Amino acid sequence: MMTKKLRFKALNGLELEIPSNEILELEPAIETLGYVNEIKSKRWTLHVRLENFLNQAVKNYDLIISNPRYYLIRIDFFTSGLMYLGDLKSITLGALLDCWHLSDELNIYYKNHQYSLCYIGGSPLTNKFNALAYNVSDSTLLKLDTNLDNFKLLGKLVDWTDKFKKLNIQIPWEITNQKLNIYKLCGDLGLN
Repeated sequence: MMTKKLRFKALNGLELEIPSNEILELEPAIETLGYVNEIKSKRWTLHVRLENFLNQAVKNYDLIISNPRYYLIRIDFFTSGLMYLGDLKSITLGALLDCWHLSDELNIYYKNHQYSLCYIGGSPLTNKFNALAYNVSDSTLLKLDTNLDNFKLLGKLVDWTDKFKKLNIQIPWEITNQKLNIYKLCGDLGLN
């Protein structure tokens, strides 16, 4: 019996194929609805330091984007959300890395340095926000918020969260065995 396969195109144009029984199709809508009355920072939940994970993921970009199981990993940390509306489903690791490599869609600039957003959230009413961004060239993280000296978010907060939503619409699948594939990926990245 032949297993059905899903063929999809990564953001970089590479065609990937994965057995259909290993994926779920998601609604790219809001994941958690409800009354959220504070701007919360996202928590990193993997067993390795965020900086180490991002550094190795960027160095091993080709490995991640060429393996559909790694491309479709969703880590809850890579998302956006708005107060009173909830968080969007996290974007896939492959889509995030592709976006960082291929466009400036998620890039912000601070003190003449370019950073790529990992997450952003806040209030659409006040435009207050918090975010975390990564500098690909020097492997540093930058915590951003409304009170950061000499930084102003360009455009409306809702426009930035929409960028994450668009990535979810383009890549609406999730690998079924997230934990196992994250563990394997960390091993391939030398992080276990």
